[in-house]
Amino acid sequence: MNQNKSLPRLKIVLLVIAFLASLGLGTNYILDKISPDQIDNQFNTLPSFKIQPELWPLSYGKIVDSSGIEAKALILINEDTGEIIAHRQADTKYPMASTTKIMTAALALEFLNPNSQITIPETVFDGLPPDSALMGISAGEKYTLEELLYGLMLNSGNDAANAIALAVSGNQNDFVSLMNAKAIQLGLKQTNFTNPSGLDHPDHYTTARELAVIAHYARSFPLFKEIVKAPTKTIPYTENH
Repeated sequence: MNQNKSLPRLKIVLLVIAFLASLGLGTNYILDKISPDQIDNQFNTLPSFKIQPELWPLSYGKIVDSSGIEAKALILINEDTGEIIAHRQADTKYPMASTTKIMTAALALEFLNPNSQITIPETVFDGLPPDSALMGISAGEKYTLEELLYGLMLNSGNDAANAIALAVSGNQNDFVSLMNAKAIQLGLKQTNFTNPSGLDHPDHYTTARELAVIAHYARSFPLFKEIVKAPTKTIPYTENH
């Protein structure tokens, strides 16, 4: 990605979604309270989350030139103030691909201890293309949640995503429901999940603006920030794996 030298050096969240196919135009984003009739029909009530985050007070600040960033959709936000300082098709829905894993990681950190020992079940590979199991885990092995999170975020392991989903919720469907419930709790109206890894599905989408909100939530966990800034991670051999 080309960097635009005119962008100010602020503490920012920069999220760029640049995928091939649009799923249609989004609508204006409104951060407000979620009323009962807005809850997706898959929920009678929202799950009891451990964390009740305050909605990010997004507002428009002084807009800067983002022409040097090559992307279909983007948003640039000062993370401290919530001021939007660059945007392009920020409310257009696109497939979110492996940026899905931001939500998967954040929910894992909300519900599980990073030192939790997780045994990899056979079902972790159900529905996965073999070439997407990039962490390289095997059924019967044991990993800590922290180790799986590195495999999830550094090399985008779909096998790690499924293992985390099963550890948190027992099955993928319940974890996906948890992802969508968290999206509602965060005030998101143009986001829907169908799996924990980002495999293509017509009903799996978000917008640049709403992806930024998800990332802001994920960054509330110090370990998440440590993982995503790590260039490499070595998981040493043990008797468990």
